[in-house]
Amino acid sequence: MTLFLVKHADWDIRLHDESGDELFDAPDTIHDSASAERELVEAFVTANPSADLLGDTVRPYFVDLVAGNWNYRDLTIPEETVPWQ
Repeated sequence: MTLFLVKHADWDIRLHDESGDELFDAPDTIHDSASAERELVEAFVTANPSADLLGDTVRPYFVDLVAGNWNYRDLTIPEETVPWQ
């Protein structure tokens, strides 16, 4: 599975799965892909209690985030797209 960190507008960055389902809003401190990885993992852990991280629902997303299996898309750029649109 590949995850997508998508910038929808200034200060509106969200994490989506490959089908486009929104997993959570990323923190306001993430503004581009360069600063995203560590903060994205920390935000995901904070948004999901440790019991959830051990469950089957959230664990695959966490593993992908830590492994770097995610892509950055900036929809404020006219030519940028996401697979589910």
